[in-house]
Amino acid sequence: MKKMLAIGLGLCLMGLLVRAADEEKKPAAPAATPAAKPAAAQNKVLEKYDKNKDGKLDDAERAELQKDREVARKERQAEMLKKYDKNGDGKLDDAERTAAREEYRKKQPAPVEKKAPVEPKKDTPK
Repeated sequence: MKKMLAIGLGLCLMGLLVRAADEEKKPAAPAATPAAKPAAAQNKVLEKYDKNKDGKLDDAERAELQKDREVARKERQAEMLKKYDKNGDGKLDDAERTAAREEYRKKQPAPVEKKAPVEPKKDTPK
């Protein structure tokens, strides 16, 4: 009886060791965190605007970034006017603005509904 217990215990320990060794070999999957996207965007900004390559934006580099963002904002605004300003007065009235919002909402992906957690199945007697 003691031999059987010792053999069973030994097999269990060997199984645990093999499993632990197998897990060590697998590379860890990169975590898809919400912080990953902003970090990637920040790296792109630094790559483009950090002229002295010190890893941060000084005042002149920051001013260039703000100037480029303002130019991009004005370009988007001009595109919006061209597309939605139906009466040609150079600004969006309430109806035109509502139409722009509706089209924007249609382009957005549907929100993901949270599902209720699945409860584990209970063992059924056989």
